Amino acid sequence: GVNSPTARLEGNALTVSASVTIASGDTLDAATNNLNLSVGGHWLNLGTYSAGNNTTTFNGSSAQTMSGTVFNNLIINNAAGVSMLSGQTVNGTLTLAAGTFGVGSNTLILNGAITSTGGSLSSATNGTVNYNKSSNGQAVLAANYGNLTFSNFNKVLPSSGTVGIAGTLTTGTATGHTIANSTIDFNGSGAQTIPAFNYNNLTISGDRAGA
Repeated sequence: GVNSPTARLEGNALTVSASVTIASGDTLDAATNNLNLSVGGHWLNLGTYSAGNNTTTFNGSSAQTMSGTVFNNLIINNAAGVSMLSGQTVNGTLTLAAGTFGVGSNTLILNGAITSTGGSLSSATNGTVNYNKSSNGQAVLAANYGNLTFSNFNKVLPSSGTVGIAGTLTTGTATGHTIANSTIDFNGSGAQTIPAFNYNNLTISGDRAGA
């Protein structure tokens, strides 16, 4: 209707050098033609973003923020960093190309793959990253997490590096994870519980961790 307009990407991918705002009740439709979208500024979604099978890239030259969206493929390619202001979901692949993708105190749900080609992931101690793929083989990135959650399917832990957990590790019901050669470090400043899990290297560096 007139009060709930839809903006549809038709013939070409869209590049926005500044910010994108989707107002309440409005829709930005990239799904009809699966067209990619690049954003150089902030992303404020109060309505609906229909991503389809596209890729959304955050590639600004100054710090960016994002809020309220389900993405398909998402690329973080900003040396100044991109910060979440609310929960986000990535159904496709999350690629960390440059800069830090900051979860903050929010929840990031990863329903597909995550890969780092030069960027990094960070979280506040009360933020959550949920590796939520509904099949086996989802790789877990070496990073500092607040809360780290696994779906009930086998994960592939990093081949090197450290998975830091400042909050809670929720392992799910799968027991055939590939633990590789990485280290899980419970590094929180508050009380932490060490769950039953097939650890490779286990470090407890927080000041109040206990089994």
